Amino acid sequence: MTGQGSYVYPSPSAARPHAPTSVGGQSITYDAAGNTLTGLGRSFVWDGENRPSSITKAGVTVAFTYGPDGERLTKQKSVSDAGCTGSRTDVTLTLGADLERDTKWTCSSGSWVSTSTWTKYVQSDVKRVGNGSGAAAHFLHRDHLSSVRQVTDATGALAQSQTFTPYGTRAQSTGHEEAKGYIGERHDPETGLIYLHARYYDPAIGRFVSPDSWDPLKEGVGTNRYAYADNDPINKSDPNGHFINFLISGVMSGGMELASKLYSGNPVNWSLVASEAAIGVATGGVGPIFNAAKIGIGAARTAVAVKTTVTLIEEAGEAGLRSGVKSAVEKEAAESLTTVGAKIAPGVSSEATNAAKLAAGEAKDAIPRGEFSIIDWSGYPQGLAKPEGPFRLLTGSEYASARSAANNANRAIREAQGLVGKPLNIHELNPVKFGGSPIDMANKVVLDRGFHRGVVTPWWSQLARDLAR
Repeated sequence: MTGQGSYVYPSPSAARPHAPTSVGGQSITYDAAGNTLTGLGRSFVWDGENRPSSITKAGVTVAFTYGPDGERLTKQKSVSDAGCTGSRTDVTLTLGADLERDTKWTCSSGSWVSTSTWTKYVQSDVKRVGNGSGAAAHFLHRDHLSSVRQVTDATGALAQSQTFTPYGTRAQSTGHEEAKGYIGERHDPETGLIYLHARYYDPAIGRFVSPDSWDPLKEGVGTNRYAYADNDPINKSDPNGHFINFLISGVMSGGMELASKLYSGNPVNWSLVASEAAIGVATGGVGPIFNAAKIGIGAARTAVAVKTTVTLIEEAGEAGLRSGVKSAVEKEAAESLTTVGAKIAPGVSSEATNAAKLAAGEAKDAIPRGEFSIIDWSGYPQGLAKPEGPFRLLTGSEYASARSAANNANRAIREAQGLVGKPLNIHELNPVKFGGSPIDMANKVVLDRGFHRGVVTPWWSQLARDLAR
C-alpha cells in the first residue's frame, strides 16, 4: 500500500492497461510511447531515447543530460536570488556509479559564489566527501534491500539516519540526506523521483513514470510495464529499472552485512569473515577459531546468513594472523586444526578446509596461490551463465594487457556483427579482471547495455572491492 488513495486504470483492452489514469484523484497523462507527460504535480519533456530531458515541479525545472552509455551524466537546476543579478545553474555531475561532483551557487554580498564538492564511493559502503586532503570518510549502513538506513562518520558517530516506506518514500530522516537512499540508488529531491538508470521511479505511488522496454517474457521483468519490483517491495528490488532482484530468505548481501555490523558494533572484513564463517557454520561454532562472532559476524544470530565468498589471496594466511582474531587463532590453532577434519560437516566444499589452513597461515597447502573459488552467487543476475573457477584477480600491467586484448576483440566482434551504435555490450562471462580469457568467443555474450551496466558489472565490481578489503 502506498497511502495515495485510489488508483484508476483504463480498460483491460486499452493500449496501456497498467498505466494509471489517476491516483488519489489527480489525473495522469501520457504520450504515445507511454511516458508520463503530466500528473501528481509534475510535467515531463522526453528525449528520443524515452528519457526525461527535463522535469518541472512546483515551478522549478530540472534538466538532465546522458552519456553515450545511456547513464545519466548531469542534473541541472537554475537558481536565482534577488541579491544578485542574473541566474546561475547548479550542476550535479555523475561519473559512473562511484564519483559525483555537486556544484552549487549562492549569492553573497551581491556576488555569485560557487562551491563544488566531490563525493567518491570508495566501495559500496564507504564514501569520501570533500576535496583533496579535506575529504572525510563516511560509512553507509544498509538493510536487506541495500537501502541506506544510517550513515556514520570516521569516529563512528551517527551523521544521518532515515527510514523508508515499503515502496521507498522517505518516512523519517535526520541529518543531511544521503543521496543514495532507497535500495542504494540516487534520489532527486527536486522531483521526488528516484533515478534507477533505465527509468525514473515514483516511490509515492510505487510506479515507474515510463514503461519497461524489455521483453515481458524475460525472467524478472513481467507484463505490468509500470510496476515496481513485481509489486513486492519487501522482498524484491529493481535497481536498474528493468530487472527484478529476488531476495532469498530475506538475508543477502547488503542486509546481511548490516545485520552483522549492527549486532557486533564493528566493521566487517569479509575476507576474514568468509574464512572463519565457512567453518563456523559447518561446525556449529566450536572453539574461537571456528567462531564467526569473533570477527564481527555474530554467528549466533546470523549463522544462516554468512558472507560466502572464500577468498584465497596472496599472503592470506599471514593477513589472517594479523587480524583481530590473531590471539584466538594462535591460542587454539594447533589443537583445533588436529580435529578440523572431523568438525567439518560432510559435503562442505573444499573451501572450508582451505579457509582453516589460511586461518593458521598454511596457505601453501590450499589451492594454488592467488586463486579462489566463489561458493555463493547471491545476487548474481538470474538467467546469466555462471563461469567456472578457479578465479584469479588480475592487477597492474597484467590486467591492462588483458583488458586491451579484450577491447580489441570486442571491437572487432561489434563491427562484424553489426552491433556498432546499438545499446548492446559484450560481456566476458568470466571477467578479464578475474582471469577470464579476453579473446575466447565461448567466454563472451552480448547483453543489453542497461542490464550489463546496471546489474552485471556492479555484481563483479562489488566482489572485486570485497576481495581488496
